[in-house]
Amino acid sequence: MAFDLHLDRLQVSIEQALPLGLIINEAITNAVKHAFGPDGGIITVELRATKNEKALLRISDNGKGISEKAPSDGSGRKLIRALTDQVRGRFDLSSTSAGTTLEVQFFPRHATLPS
Repeated sequence: MAFDLHLDRLQVSIEQALPLGLIINEAITNAVKHAFGPDGGIITVELRATKNEKALLRISDNGKGISEKAPSDGSGRKLIRALTDQVRGRFDLSSTSAGTTLEVQFFPRHATLPS
């Protein structure tokens, strides 16, 4: 198992940092449990600043993809959707036999410090 990280320096509030961390944890846990055989694979985590002050969190793997038998409304997807709602983002999941990609687009909210 290998990790490939591509992380821009973004400032987000704690209200966004916690759900984003939980999304990353859920996606990596699912990839480790379901995507790879005994030889492992690569999990890529990207956090990028995009146009119009948006940010993109992308977690992908080069595993076997999501089985057609997997429920589309499973607890993991429900959790990720709920966490995406907390950051006021948009969630997209795609999968092929070459791997799975989860994307969350959101507007980073900056923490405000008390004066």
